[in-house]
Order: sequence, then structure tokens, then C-alpha cells
Amino acid sequence: MVGLVVASHSAELARAVAVLAGAVSERAIPVAHAGGVGQDRAELGTDATEILEAIESVFSDDGVLVLMDLGSALLSAETALEFADPSRRALIRLCAAPLVEGAVAAAVQIAAGATLDQVAAEAMDALSAKRDQLGDRPEGEASPTASATAASRPSEASASDDPATRNTGSHSRSRRFTVSGEHGIHARPAARFVQTVARGTSDVRIRNITNGKGPVNGRSMNRIATLGVQRGHQIEVEATGADADAVLAAIAALLDRDLAEPSDPTAPVSRQTTVRRRGPIGISEGYAIGPVFRLDTRDIAVPEQSTDSPEAELTRWQLARRETRTRIERRIAAIRAQGVGDEAAILEAHLLILDDPEIETDVVRGIRAHSRTAGYAWWQTVRSIASQYRDLDDEYMRQRATDVLDVGRQLLFVLYGEEDAPLPRTAVIVVAEELTPSQTAALPLEHTLALLTATGGPTSHSAVMARALGIPAVAGFRGIDRLSNGEEIAVDGGSGEVVVAPDEKVRRRFAALQRQRLQRQHEAAACAAEPALTRDGRRIDVLANVGEPGGALRLVAQGAEGVGVLRTEFMFLTRAQQPSEDEQTATISRVVTLLEGRPVTVRTLDIGGDKQLPYLPLPAEENPFLGVRGIRLCLEEETLFMPQLRAILRAALNGPVSLMIPMVSRLEEIEQVRASLELAHHALGAEGVDHAWPLPLGIMIETPAAALLADKLAPACDFFSIGSNDLTQYVTAAERGNDRLSEIADSMHPAVLRAISRTRAAAAAAGIPCSVCGEMAGTSEGAAALVGLGIDKLSMNGAAIGPVKALIRTLCAADLQAAATRALDASTAAEAHRAFRGLWPGST
Repeated sequence: MVGLVVASHSAELARAVAVLAGAVSERAIPVAHAGGVGQDRAELGTDATEILEAIESVFSDDGVLVLMDLGSALLSAETALEFADPSRRALIRLCAAPLVEGAVAAAVQIAAGATLDQVAAEAMDALSAKRDQLGDRPEGEASPTASATAASRPSEASASDDPATRNTGSHSRSRRFTVSGEHGIHARPAARFVQTVARGTSDVRIRNITNGKGPVNGRSMNRIATLGVQRGHQIEVEATGADADAVLAAIAALLDRDLAEPSDPTAPVSRQTTVRRRGPIGISEGYAIGPVFRLDTRDIAVPEQSTDSPEAELTRWQLARRETRTRIERRIAAIRAQGVGDEAAILEAHLLILDDPEIETDVVRGIRAHSRTAGYAWWQTVRSIASQYRDLDDEYMRQRATDVLDVGRQLLFVLYGEEDAPLPRTAVIVVAEELTPSQTAALPLEHTLALLTATGGPTSHSAVMARALGIPAVAGFRGIDRLSNGEEIAVDGGSGEVVVAPDEKVRRRFAALQRQRLQRQHEAAACAAEPALTRDGRRIDVLANVGEPGGALRLVAQGAEGVGVLRTEFMFLTRAQQPSEDEQTATISRVVTLLEGRPVTVRTLDIGGDKQLPYLPLPAEENPFLGVRGIRLCLEEETLFMPQLRAILRAALNGPVSLMIPMVSRLEEIEQVRASLELAHHALGAEGVDHAWPLPLGIMIETPAAALLADKLAPACDFFSIGSNDLTQYVTAAERGNDRLSEIADSMHPAVLRAISRTRAAAAAAGIPCSVCGEMAGTSEGAAALVGLGIDKLSMNGAAIGPVKALIRTLCAADLQAAATRALDASTAAEAHRAFRGLWPGST
């Protein structure tokens, strides 16, 4: 990855620009700063030695871009270049780009994996957008985008054969997509869309063909969301620029992979917006009884005012936006520290609202063109966006107005130097008309027994955060105005029951329910690090499924005894370029190091026709789930596969690593992978690159062919890992994401259980371990069934680790084995389910 150095006369300015550059990208980038002279670098000036040290701190074979402000900074940078190792000078680029804009533009390109030349070119072009906006481009000079578009016009023969893709002109392509996500393109998918578009250079426009709205700017999350794209809607995305095809491919991969959000396993109620129910509804499970604490949301009166100093007002707004961003980032860090990093994405979406380019354009126009004050221009823009959300047909989308207004209020508090309503300091039930996500995130967990609101619902972002933080919550309570501070109430976040002024009988009932729940949670958390032993002494290893490196350490704290499957797809998808071998090595090494000697199983890339890579166009397949995917694709694409094998071998120096290949259906595939692994080993040795050897090689059992041939495949493997999700899908011939087939795509189907049993027996006969990873392993019934079938190693999502370990400690392996025997003999999935009833509390 290219390194970035910011050199300035001012130490504070250099540091601030470096921080800004590091904050604009999703990925961490190598950035350093140098500035100031004298004691504590407090005086203005530059030091060639300090600049050289900064360069060396971020140097790699990809090169370093150095940005300077003016005068002696340039001379010092040139001197630093002269002092640099002669072998490195060609990879150090002194760039004349503007310091701030150039650093931001460079950082975005660095994070996207661009080359030094590309990063430098983008930095040099950083003023184009500002010049176009202000209209100060010299007469006769075309914008870079227009010039690039006119410079090259692909012939009709270069157009895609895909009928959904058409050539709309010079470097311009468009594709149509049918949206399948449960809630269409709402805030978080829109945020991911914007982040994907930002990785390219093309101009992107999106319109909703179904309802006729648009087109809108593809880099504006709010404009995309206000298109009202719902499930089943058809959208058209047009990209114009040199990388239009790559950008469209990245967007296609995003829509295929990420748009349908995973269901929340802790959600107590359905999210179907067609269900209408009067009265309170439970939106986050749990029980609480305690005094009312009214959290009355404060609003700031924003008068319609004009200003004689628009530039001063613009500066006020920019400073307030910067401070608001800092506060949101602190909340994100606090949320992640509590082990709910995935839900931090809600607040990360708030950052995108704050930095939305079209919102910024409207605010700047309001201040400069209409002489409005910063507060009035900002609030008018925010209210307009929120109004567009509220006008949408879909209830889920209408609730996104709350997020926009939330961000708007936060900036107003900063702008006017005021504070929101005070937070509780004792244990209370927080009662409010409505809670914003930022208010929910700011609540002190030690003092928040439950939440009760008049508005909102299970799809609101506050509800999602409440569930993630483990706070019981009820929405839709109509008696909010009649509740007084200190008045005692009882809340059931599962059923939605709310009892005002409960009598002694109700208090005892709720207190007992609350104690039981807390006891179960505390026991699971306290014993999370302890092994999972059944009552009759059989040990079950419980590991974690990991989809990104940042969650590895948190999973250890949750009781994971290792990583059962490290999915490597996150390194490859929604990128404009293939990750380098060094990047892959560093990422995998980070996970292995965080696990501190615990085993890590790395799964090779598992993509196919349903998950496109922008840099590896794949032909459309009629049925991509049965097409060239997983190991089939890797064996066809050596330039994709070999760098990953080399990276895994190198990363294995940091701890116990096993290699696992997905989608195996033939013995020949295992043999080919072993041959490729040998080639990677010998090549690394010849190059003098340190790496681990040999490495255990195992396979995913997720195709019926692999399960039926398990006894033939086992001698060629060091371990088996059964992928219950795909195995269920393929054995039952029922897509697991299809709601209409949910009863068929059941992991407890006797045919699936028999496939698992057969695989486990083949592994035992060959003397190799056999584990299960997938949703089945993380459920109470699934884990019990797998233990009964003889599986001794389970891998699951982090939230399930503690509860599953606690459950296993209450079970008797012999009882589970007897139940599994009955389930294997069952004729239907319902019979198999019944075989395990009554073996633990709540399983009746």
C-alpha cells in the first residue's frame, strides 16, 4: 500500500491533515506527518530529518507520496529525498498537489489499492471539483472528467453482451438490477453503495425505474435512500468514466452479497411492515422494573436569519461539522468497545450523512447564495431531507428520517454551544417520546434498566442498538405523557407488556423473571472462557466464525477457543484491484496474532458467478450456486489463488494455522490444491521467504457429492469441516434465503442429519477431526443435535458462543446420542425436532 507523508510549517496543521486523511477511508492507511521546529515543534518551520523519518516510517515497495505546503517545506522535502537510501528514491514522490485536498484525494486512492502514479495523479487533480463548483476554471479549459470522456470512445463491439448492460456513450455504461433485500436500499445499504462508488473514479447516477424517481448522485447516501427503493424494485445504475465497467461490477457484487441484511438472531418480533398492532410492542427482549426517568429531547430554536459575513458563517459550520464528527467517532469507539461493532455501522452511517456531498452543496449554497446563517442553512437542508424520507411509502424507510434529524440536532448543539438532555445517574427505566440512535448509544448501560418510547418500532435503528446492547425495550406505548419521573413501572421487552404502578404480585413476577434471565447471562459470561463439558464428561470445542479481522479479539473475550473458519472474501470483494500477497499476509497475520496461539482455520476464497470481482469479470451463469465457484474458480484462476496460498503459508509463522478449501465435490480438487500448495512452498523457499511448512489441509463438506464420498476423500485430508448452511441448501434443494422454502431448508431434516452422520463416521474411520460451522452450530437445538451425532467441534458467530457453551454444560452426551439416533430414523424434520424436546429448559 502506498504511504502518505504530510509536511507543513505547522506541526498542528500537519497532524490535523494526516488525521483527516486517515479518517476519510474505511481502511487504515500508512500516513505520517512532519512539521514545526524548535522545542515541542512549536515554532513554524520544517526539518528535513523529521520528513525523512516520516517517509521511512511508511515506506514500502509500493512507494511514498509526500505533500508539502510551501516555501522551506519544499526545500526540506527535497533535502530529505537526497538523504534517503538511493535504492528508495525512485519510489518517493514529491507532489505539488494542494496539501489538504491532495491528502484527502490521495488517501481515498491509497485505501482503494491504487499505484503511486495513480495516487499522485488523483492528488494533483484534487482541486478540480472545487474549481468546477466555484466556476473559476480558465476559459476554454475543460474539466478533467469531460476531457477524459471525450478522449476515448469505445466501439460498439466492446459493449457487454449482457442485455442488462448497455453502452450509453464514451466511457459510460449502465446496468439494471432488481433489488432483493428485505427492506430495499435504506440507509445502511445506501452507505455501502456510496463507499463502493467512492472506490472508483467514475461519475455514478442511480434511478428507480419502478417509481420513476431519480436519477440522483451515486455518491450521496441520502439522495439514494430517498429514491424509495424497495424489495422487488428495478433500479438503473449508470457509471461514466474510465473505470465504469469495474465500478458497475463492484456495485453488482455489493447488491448480490450485502444488500439483504442478515436477520437479527436476538430480534423478538417480526420486521414485516404489513403487520399492524395497536398498543405497545416488545422490540428488545428482557425484563425490568424500576423508576421512570423522562428523557425529554431538547430542540434548539433556529430562527430564519441572514448574515453579512457568509464566509465566517461557512467557517462556523465547517468547525461544527468537524466537532460533530469527532463526537460521533467517539461514540462509535465506545460501542465497539462494548463488543457490538456491527451495530456501530448505524453511527458510521451518521458520518456519511454528515459528509454527504449534496447536503454540503445545499448548505454552502444557502450560506453563500442566500446569505443564511450556518444554523438556518443547515437545519433547512436537514429538514428537507427528512421530509423526503417521511414521504416514502415504506414504513422502514420512513423511520430513517429520525437518523437524519438526529445528525442535524447533534451539529446544532455544537454550533450553538448547547447540550442535549441530561442522562440518568441512577438505575432507571428511560422513557421518551422518541429515542435517536445517538441518544441510545450515549445512555450509560450501568444505569439503564430498560427503554420505553411512544414511537419507533422493531426496525428502528434505536431498536437495533438496544438489542445489541442488551437493553430491554418497548415501543408504541401510548401513555407516555401520563408517566412522571420516579414513578415505578415494569417492562417486558419480549411481549411488550408494560405495567404502571405494579402491585406486589407483579413486582415479584417481574423480579423473578429478571433474576432468572440475568443469572443465565451472568453464568454464560462468567464461564465463557471455560471448556464446554457435558455432564458425563465429553468436551466440545467451541470456536468462532470470523468475517473480518477486527472482531477476532472480541470473540476471544466471548469464549472462542479459536477460529473455526476465517472467511477471506472480505479482502477481495468491492475492491477495484486484487489485494496483494503482502496485504493478504498482513491481514491474516493480524488475526492469527490476536488469537495468541489458538488455532485458526483459513478458508480460501469462496466466490463465484453470484459474487463478482471487479478485477475478474466472470460470465453470468444460469445457476451460479451450482456453477464455477469456490475451489473450482480458484483452480481456474492461478493469479488469484497462488498469492493467497503464499500469503497463508507466510501468515502461519505467527501461530497454528490450517488451510481449508470450500465447495469440494471431487478427489481431484484436493489433489490439485495439494500440488498448488507444494508449488507455493517451493517458490517461497527459492525466494528465501520465511513461511510455515507443512500446513494441515482440510475441506468443507457442503455438497452432497462430498458427503457421499466422505470415506474416499478422508484419506486425502487432514480434517473435515461441515458447512451446515450450504449442505442443507444442496441436500434439500431449497435455497435457504427463500422464505417460501424455509420449512424445507431445515438443518434438522433427516437427510441433512444423515449426511452429517455419514461424514463424521468417515472422518472417525480415517482418524481425522470433523467440525461443523454454520448457523446450525450456533442454535440450542442444532448444537445439541450435532453433539448427539458425535461432532466434538462447533464453530459459530460470536454472540452464540457463551450461550452454547453454557447449554452444553447442562446436557448429557448419552441422552443426546439417543435423541440423535431417533432423529436419524425420523421420516420428517418435525419428527427430528421432537426427538430433542425436553432435554434442556425451554426445549419442550
